[in-house]
Amino acid sequence: MNWDAWCEEAPLHAGHALAQAGYWGVLKDIQTAPLREQLQQPGLSNHRPALVYADGLRSKGREARIAWMLLYWGISSVSLLNGGWSAWLTNGGSIDTTTPAPRPGHFQPHLQEHRRVRIQQLKQDYQQHTLPLLIDVRSLPEFQGQRPTYQPRLGRLPGAIHLPFTALFDEEGSNISPHRRIQPNASSPTVK
Repeated sequence: MNWDAWCEEAPLHAGHALAQAGYWGVLKDIQTAPLREQLQQPGLSNHRPALVYADGLRSKGREARIAWMLLYWGISSVSLLNGGWSAWLTNGGSIDTTTPAPRPGHFQPHLQEHRRVRIQQLKQDYQQHTLPLLIDVRSLPEFQGQRPTYQPRLGRLPGAIHLPFTALFDEEGSNISPHRRIQPNASSPTVK
């Protein structure tokens, strides 16, 4: 599964750079019947556990995006492979290069709206001073409004803390140990 295939197309005012695959992240609102059919075909089922992998840090969070989408659509159990593809290979995992032909699954969408905040809701939260904790996972230069230049406006959401997704991985690309403490702040997190 490629997460950007499930996203809306970037609006014209967003510019050419954001129209590239993987740069516009607004999840499509898909009607129940087509969504059910599209997710059953590769074998997904509501109550069959799903394990999602890409290649950890190298994949820049793509596997987590897919995991979130599956949870949002109603898959009850979704896990990430710690360290991803590289860890699998390093630990002697076997590989397969044939094209799979899975049996269709039994999937019925049950949208978990609590897993998604829409722009209008966030605007309302700002007005009512009832914001959730806002966490910016981009790089420090992006958080500070220094780059990238492809974004129509630079900066961050007011009140957001900085916790780059890279801080959640160790040197080998696996998720950090639960014994390491991350302390996010307005400039960058410190890991102890």
